[in-house]
Amino acid sequence: MSVIQSAIQRLFMTGGYFTIALRRRKGGDILSADPFEAEYVFPASKTEWCADPMIAEENGKAFLFYEAVSNMKGRIEVRELRQDCTVTDPVVLFQDDGHYSYPFVFQANGSWYMIPESSDREEVTLYRGDPFPFCWKSVCSVLHGRFVDTTVFPWKERWILLSFETDAASERVLPRAFELRFSDGVPTLDPLEWPTFDPLQVRGAGPVFRRGEDLIRPVQISTEQRYGDSVSFHKISVMGKTYTESPVGGLTPDLVRGVHTRFDGLHTYSACLHFEAIDIRCRRFDWKKPLRRLIKRMK
Repeated sequence: MSVIQSAIQRLFMTGGYFTIALRRRKGGDILSADPFEAEYVFPASKTEWCADPMIAEENGKAFLFYEAVSNMKGRIEVRELRQDCTVTDPVVLFQDDGHYSYPFVFQANGSWYMIPESSDREEVTLYRGDPFPFCWKSVCSVLHGRFVDTTVFPWKERWILLSFETDAASERVLPRAFELRFSDGVPTLDPLEWPTFDPLQVRGAGPVFRRGEDLIRPVQISTEQRYGDSVSFHKISVMGKTYTESPVGGLTPDLVRGVHTRFDGLHTYSACLHFEAIDIRCRRFDWKKPLRRLIKRMK
């Protein structure tokens, strides 16, 4: 980027909203640093946008769960993915006076579950699909507090639940790891140690996926005051009562193609057998931005 381009970016470009990009899976490895060629991108604006894509497959059909935002208030929607990478009309799943995001879906013991983010309620609630994917019934609260990006995955004969306590002053989070047990359909949590982490490079960025014998977790890369600059991929290890992970690759905005809008970040990756999804942080030209800065300094 030239000096002039960099100056224009700082002076006139603004952002803060996301959209979702999809592509059909054609082999390859997301860890290989090859370009992500988007085939379908959701329309988005500063007041109407979407993020946190989560893909689940059932009976040969793929469903995309995501956060839909209208005037800064989030709800959870689902769409079916067609074979050509287009989508059906949305079905709203969760919408009320609160804010919903990160609709994490997973299958365990023959049932589908969802844990949407609802940190303003200061609880983490588990829902069961009844029936999947359009109806969800509350099972119980599994954690209390301002937790975000709760992620669940199987580890050998165990289930692991990760969640992240937020810091209101910055984008730093405190990660928490648990062994999740289902007893007569009721979940219980047994804490695990998580000794080594970076509070700005640990927040959840999508479902865990398998690469050979390894399990890989997508992780958000953030700064003190801004989240979603890129996604890192971390190899997971659980030894006894200790949870650890180490970076093995990443996906950065410069690797994303086929998006006909300005963007400078991404913070979720999700995949199934036939599709992959990311969300990207959009930017737009704002000629009033320097004027607002000047007025702020004068005050």
